[in-house]
Amino acid sequence: MATEGASEQSLFQGVKDFWSERFRILDSYHPYLRRENPLPLWSAADVQEFIASDPVHGPVVCTL
Repeated sequence: MATEGASEQSLFQGVKDFWSERFRILDSYHPYLRRENPLPLWSAADVQEFIASDPVHGPVVCTL
């Protein structure tokens, strides 16, 4: 029984290592995904300023 648990754990570790190698690129995004301080919320004035300043994405935001 004890070796079965150890075998399952080593299998899990092998799978975990396999996928961590494939998704290593996500380590570059760590500062953006797991921030210590969250980004400030946008006010209605900020949204209106963005809509006015961005000719491509502004009209899309305006329709939301």
